Amino acid sequence: MDSTKTQAPQKRTHALRTGAEFKASLDDGRRVWVDGKLLRKVTDNPGLAAGIDLLSEMFDDQFDPATRTI
Repeated sequence: MDSTKTQAPQKRTHALRTGAEFKASLDDGRRVWVDGKLLRKVTDNPGLAAGIDLLSEMFDDQFDPATRTI
């Protein structure tokens, strides 16, 4: 993947972001270095994946009737 290219944002049908949309938003051509190495995708890095997954689950909780307050 060429990190200089960015993908066109996909049109969303709702105002809130899903976990999948959050993860996709991280694949926007940003350059992230960890321990002196350039990451191809931040979501594939084991040191970042757990935190990204947790945040993704929190985004998805917005759509779960069991966790919504409104």
